[in-house]
Amino acid sequence: MQCMEVWGGNEPTSRNVELTGLQAWVYSLPYPDCKKGGDVYYLSSCASGRISRMLIADVAGHGDLVDSIARGLRDLMRRNINYIKQGRLFRALNEQFGELRSAGRFATAIVITFFAPRSKLEISTAGHPLPVLYRQDKQTWEPLASVIDLTQLKAPLQNIPLGVLDGALYGEVSLRLSPGDLLLLFSDGLLEYPTGPSELLGHEGLLSVLRRLPPEPRETLIPRLLEAITGDSEPRNRRDDLTVVLLSPTGRGIPMKNNLLAPWRLVSTLWNRDS
Repeated sequence: MQCMEVWGGNEPTSRNVELTGLQAWVYSLPYPDCKKGGDVYYLSSCASGRISRMLIADVAGHGDLVDSIARGLRDLMRRNINYIKQGRLFRALNEQFGELRSAGRFATAIVITFFAPRSKLEISTAGHPLPVLYRQDKQTWEPLASVIDLTQLKAPLQNIPLGVLDGALYGEVSLRLSPGDLLLLFSDGLLEYPTGPSELLGHEGLLSVLRRLPPEPRETLIPRLLEAITGDSEPRNRRDDLTVVLLSPTGRGIPMKNNLLAPWRLVSTLWNRDS
């Protein structure tokens, strides 16, 4: 991705995205017979490339009804593209969905900000499933709760779905990644995929499948995971939109060119906004 770029939407995709110090693989498939889904995904890169941000929002509804919401989320991602802290973005997200409450619109969401110089992630959720983590030194997949303290994500009136409560609070937790580590994000369409007549995959089922799969090559991990779960290259029995994002730090630093051009990119953005 280029600096000051926001990429994503709510259409089907299967794409490899390279950010500064971070590799991302994004897969999204709408609800059956819908060209566009209720899952909205965005990635952004700041003026220097040192701040990368990922958003997955699971919006109530499908198809064209979500399009205007998806465009609004893109605008919010762009406005917050250069802020390291993501609290400002979450408050704006909640306000936007609060305005849509009377129409029955709400969303779960997860936002992750990656600060390349420290290889550090900040994670905030709004009623969204938490990611799972692969540590290369341990050679296994683990739930996020087993490696970091999630207290900040469980306080009263915190991290409830967007648009439900004005002034809701959204905490964040920090996580450092090393090259070779993997973080898997997903919408609840993955956890709720049917694996039997009355059974759903769930968190434990997901971890069980992941632990049986070799993590390499990581560029094929998502399709291999989906095929192991569904028995097919395309999850045809899905009952909801399905989005999966795999993140892996590369350890590569910020190019000097990015640092030198960052002020000019900021000035250009402000000029275009005002003109």
